[in-house]
Parts: sequence; C-alpha cells; structure tokens
Amino acid sequence: MTYTFIVDGMLGKLAKWLRILGYSTYYAKNEADNDLLKIASLSKAVLLTRDRHLKNRAEGMGINSIYMPEDLAASLLKLNRLGYIRLEINLRKSRCPLCNTKLEHLDPSRAEKLNAPHYVVERYSVILYCPRCGKFYWPGSHYIKMLAFLQRINEHNI
Repeated sequence: MTYTFIVDGMLGKLAKWLRILGYSTYYAKNEADNDLLKIASLSKAVLLTRDRHLKNRAEGMGINSIYMPEDLAASLLKLNRLGYIRLEINLRKSRCPLCNTKLEHLDPSRAEKLNAPHYVVERYSVILYCPRCGKFYWPGSHYIKMLAFLQRINEHNI
C-alpha cells in the first residue's frame, strides 16, 4: 500500500486527523523504528515524528521526515504551511480514522441495510461507512466542532 504519511507512535491524534482530512496515513502505536523507516522508504511517504533520533536516521536514509510539535493544532498548521496538507475536510476523500480505509458514501436505505443507527438513517443524508471495520460516520455535532477547530487553525487563532 502507498501512504502519504508515516506517523510514529507519539502522534496518534495527528494520524486520525490526517485520515479524516483524506491523507493515507500509516500509524501503528507500537511499531519499531526500523519498520517505520522501511515502510516510509518503500512507500516514499513523509515520516512524521516526535523523535529527533528517528528523524535524523530517516534523513540519513534519504527519507523525507518532519519533526512535529506536541500540539495537534500546531502540527496541522506546520504541515499546511509546508504545503503537505489542506486544512479542510472533504468527505469525498476522508478515510476511516481508525484503520485508514477510504470511506464509502451510503444512501440512507443502504446504510439501514448495513445496520447503521436508526437515528442516523432518519436524520442524515450523508452517511459514511468503513467497509473494513464496519464503522459509520456522519456530519453531526462532532463534525461541526472539527470544522470550527480547522477554521481556528486557518485563522491562526490556535
């Protein structure tokens, strides 16, 4: 599989956000550094890390790597300023925040057949589904909070 980003174990929230934003992101909390380097090298992905030693090893191997700040908003802003990501959610590109699979768009009747929560089928016309892990997503209150968070970052009010 080809990834846009490889994220080390210290950046789990960032990995989820990158997936929601539509970027294929490899994340395994307990992955060994050598494995991360191998995956990054094979997929030509950008390695994102909070580990300076790992960043230096990656650079020594010709792997594009970026040392990330601790703060999630600062990390997203940094990737945006470097031109790697856009700070917007496009539900057509979003990936499952848990497993990285591209989300499918379902009409309410199909979602109902796959056992989506009843209130979701009744209330939302946009229903996303992960065919790998079976999770459903929809643009509810959590989505609105995510959009507001991205807007604050875009306005540099973080």
